[in-house]
Amino acid sequence: MLAERPETRNEAITHFREALRLRPAFAEAHNSLAIELAATPQGWSEAIEHYKRAIELRPRFGYAQANLAEALARMPGHETEALERFAETLRLMPDYAPAHYHLANLLAALPGRQAEAIPHYETVLRQRPDSPEAHAHLAYVLAQQPGRVPEAIRHYEAAVRLRPDSAELHADLANALALLPARLPEAFEHYEAALRLDRKLVWVHYNMALHLTEISGRLAEAVSHGEEAVRLRPDYVEAHNLLGIASARMGRVGEAKAHWNRALQLDPGFEPARENLRLLEQNEGR
Repeated sequence: MLAERPETRNEAITHFREALRLRPAFAEAHNSLAIELAATPQGWSEAIEHYKRAIELRPRFGYAQANLAEALARMPGHETEALERFAETLRLMPDYAPAHYHLANLLAALPGRQAEAIPHYETVLRQRPDSPEAHAHLAYVLAQQPGRVPEAIRHYEAAVRLRPDSAELHADLANALALLPARLPEAFEHYEAALRLDRKLVWVHYNMALHLTEISGRLAEAVSHGEEAVRLRPDYVEAHNLLGIASARMGRVGEAKAHWNRALQLDPGFEPARENLRLLEQNEGR
């Protein structure tokens, strides 16, 4: 079918428009046209109008409700309407996994509503236990909940088993493991796995440097990762600040000052670097 291939999307749109010219009350054509329009850079507004028209023609058209809800969820400022449309979708199709998944993603992004996403991700995983995305998203939300980091780790581990070649998933698992001091050695294993897959993940270098800075005897490694972070992203203020801390602990006062001054050049309002400089100068004055 034309609609199944991106290279023939414009042709599919033309045919759906012709179908609607011949039969304006064809709800399925409105929904199908909207799906294709939503996949184009400028088609979102028109897509929403066609989803709504499909629902006007068929009020119990659950798939159109789900598609409209997902489209609205991606548009800033339309979160309330998206939630209403998801609620109607699940009233019509209570076991529809894609609606649970996209609703969970929306709730996870709304301040104060992350916990509400958890049962929806769990519903998805009961139906699709081999979904690395659902495991990873659920893990991220669980990691924000008090006392639920071990559950988060289990879901990140499931995601990594399903997609072992994902540098980002190894790094996300490492971040969760690092929240539990006893499991920090495992965290380093997964940070290293992430960097084997993608050496350019600047935030992984930073996180490794952050944790290594707190371990006796590993400051040189911390500096190495911090330097790689600022090489990849020269304006990384937090990494310059961290390099200053590690350098100061190694007795490299000049390097520490240089990194803190660079952090302040990049962001004059970055108070941690300013305070670190003040403390260093205060100690030098004694």
